[in-house]
Amino acid sequence: MPDKALRLFGRLGSSFDCPNSPSVASLNALLDALVENGRFSAAESLLGEASSLCVHPNSVSYNIVLKGACLNQGWRGAMRVFDEMLQRKVSPSVVTYNTLIGFLCKSGDLEKAMEVKRAMGTRMPNAVTYALLMEGLCARGDYRAAEKMAFDMEYWGCKPKAVNYGVLMSDRGRRGDLEAVRGLLFEMRRRRCEPDRVNYNMLIGFYCRRGRVEEAYQVAFEEMRGAGVEPDACTYRMLVDGFCERGEFGRGLEVWEEMMKGRHCLRRESLGCLVSGLCGVGRVEDGLWVVGEMGKRGVGLDLVGWGALVGAACGGVGGGGGGVAGILCDL
Repeated sequence: MPDKALRLFGRLGSSFDCPNSPSVASLNALLDALVENGRFSAAESLLGEASSLCVHPNSVSYNIVLKGACLNQGWRGAMRVFDEMLQRKVSPSVVTYNTLIGFLCKSGDLEKAMEVKRAMGTRMPNAVTYALLMEGLCARGDYRAAEKMAFDMEYWGCKPKAVNYGVLMSDRGRRGDLEAVRGLLFEMRRRRCEPDRVNYNMLIGFYCRRGRVEEAYQVAFEEMRGAGVEPDACTYRMLVDGFCERGEFGRGLEVWEEMMKGRHCLRRESLGCLVSGLCGVGRVEDGLWVVGEMGKRGVGLDLVGWGALVGAACGGVGGGGGGVAGILCDL
């Protein structure tokens, strides 16, 4: 309800007992909401009127509108917001430059992105800055240059982080070079940059897509946990889906049980696949148990899963149709 939010913002100083209102924090919250709701013109107008409301926009205010300008008006619009920022003597932050660099890299203009990076000087670029540039290089097919940038970062005064290695891992994984992905994990540890959950999930996802689910399972429950990184909902979902795609529904059930201990939930589509698979191999009671537990967590079964359960209730695969029908009535 962006229009109501705008009206409320205008009344903060006059209709409510809110000292120093509206504040720059309120302004930034509203600007972000407008941009996210596709109301860029309203956000731009609000930024221009802020001074008349005795609110002084800061770099966060301009960064929000800059993001909207990139999405809605392209480079010219972004430069107009950036120039206004400088005219009002609001110092650009690293987020300002990263927004511009990210837009240019996605647009394929890597040379101009490099120019913006040079304009930042030597102190301001951070790991995200280099990650954006590395993504641009990988998108252009220049993996070696991206890899060199990651290794040169420390010389430039910025230690590589998990996000930088993640860019390289993503590129190698998309090309099917899983040994290179593993090598990058080893290189991270060698350089005392501990892999995070995203890095591990990348490798797990690539293994699952290649049908190497047992190796993905070992990464999740041996390597990750051995490094003190707990699997998350994404980790479990990929493993359940991977085992189901291979027809190993019992193994999928084992992962689901571990998932429940961690208080994570399956997606509806994954639930249907697991339940129908369990019914198909005669483990109808297990399927019913899964449905009941997921129902307690607000995740319902899809038509595929219900079809398998109804087939079992009617005396299909799994036997015990009458008992199953009674349980289905309870569900």
